[in-house]
Amino acid sequence: MAPSSDRRRFEHLTLPKPIPARFGSEKVFILDLSINGARVAHQHPKLATSSEMLRFEWQAAELAFESEVLRTSPDAARIGTTTVWESGLFFLESVGGSDRTIRELLSDQILRVLDERKANARGIPPIAATYVKTGGREGGYIVWRLLAGQWRSTPSEKPDQPQDGFTVSARESTEQVQMLCETYANSDFEGRKMIRKMAELATSTPEGVATRKFQP
Repeated sequence: MAPSSDRRRFEHLTLPKPIPARFGSEKVFILDLSINGARVAHQHPKLATSSEMLRFEWQAAELAFESEVLRTSPDAARIGTTTVWESGLFFLESVGGSDRTIRELLSDQILRVLDERKANARGIPPIAATYVKTGGREGGYIVWRLLAGQWRSTPSEKPDQPQDGFTVSARESTEQVQMLCETYANSDFEGRKMIRKMAELATSTPEGVATRKFQP
């Protein structure tokens, strides 16, 4: 197992369809996911208090993360006749290529959301082609903020995402930044949130993440 390289808390992405998984011997369903944690639903009131392995599949690849339970909702919900609890998990270590695969999974889910929103909105550039978004850390970052209809950029040593724009690697190409700015400016609240998630995902590792390119 390889240790997780970033202990920051990343914003979770709500999955359009829960992913079946195993946490130790317990059957769970992943509701929300980030590169270092998950929110899962389960039928037993308590999951294991010690760390356990969370295992699930995506596109024929098995992902596995040694995880610890951060919290469990004290109030159970009912789905039909079944009582369900929810717990938040934090990933301690990843197994094999799980760390890279989860980035591909999240990238795919984010772009699916953007594709759907683009199809129902005017002025959103179509999304096509494939490339690798520039990773972060080396060379620092650039924070892009949309203020009073104008874009302003500020160098930064941290990859933190602002609420009124996005942060990318300082090595990101001018063309790509322009595409992201145009897409962001023409998106609604949810679309902008997805773009921030994608930027956060790309800057979380020096290698970047494979995704499709915005084409105006």
